Amino acid sequence: MSHPIARFLLAACLVGTAGAASAGAIQAPDTIRAAAGAFLRARHPGMKHGTLQIRVTALDPRLRLPRCSEPLRTFLSPGSRTLGNTTVGVRCRAPRPWTIYVPAHVSIYRKVLVAARPLPRGTRLSAADVRMTRKDVGNLAYGYLSDPAAVRGKLLRRLVPAGMALDPEMLESPPLVKRGQQVILLAETGGLRVRMTGLALATGAAGDSIKVRNLSSRRIVEGVVIRVGVVRVPL
Repeated sequence: MSHPIARFLLAACLVGTAGAASAGAIQAPDTIRAAAGAFLRARHPGMKHGTLQIRVTALDPRLRLPRCSEPLRTFLSPGSRTLGNTTVGVRCRAPRPWTIYVPAHVSIYRKVLVAARPLPRGTRLSAADVRMTRKDVGNLAYGYLSDPAAVRGKLLRRLVPAGMALDPEMLESPPLVKRGQQVILLAETGGLRVRMTGLALATGAAGDSIKVRNLSSRRIVEGVVIRVGVVRVPL
């Protein structure tokens, strides 16, 4: 739920409950905010890596909801998420039912890999190309990376400005076999190992399945690229 809608609903609560609660005990706004914050904290239990920060929007001091005689109930507003801008519903069932939607913002700060300088498309990453910095991962819609070893040697699919967080979609493994290249076909079963010469019919990185032609039998088979110039094929 968007914050403008939440403010509209809050205004409705102000109008509809001001008279009803004026003569009796009211629910302290801070208890409503505390319930919303506790609900969001419970959605991120036992977080070992990173710092959780929850900001719950202050409620209008004119809010006069009847005091609840039972624990407040909380729920995530439809369409909301537990990171970034969100809205928590807080509900009372007795003695007089009411519901209010409380806007909040949830941040999780973690150390992530960012570009140490502007990196052109096609750059093969080295340790000097990246650095670690603290960012709110809730704002990183496409994910993030935090292990320098995992990106070393990878190629960039696009230009990355200095300071931008790296995500998995930006990277690709360098090809170990190129189309038209003569390769070694390796077939193994049990203790038997057979090496043949083949021709790659496609380009592939480590772990990619590509078609190759056995230059002895002329058969086309599918194999898996395992290292530079080597493709594992079925025996």
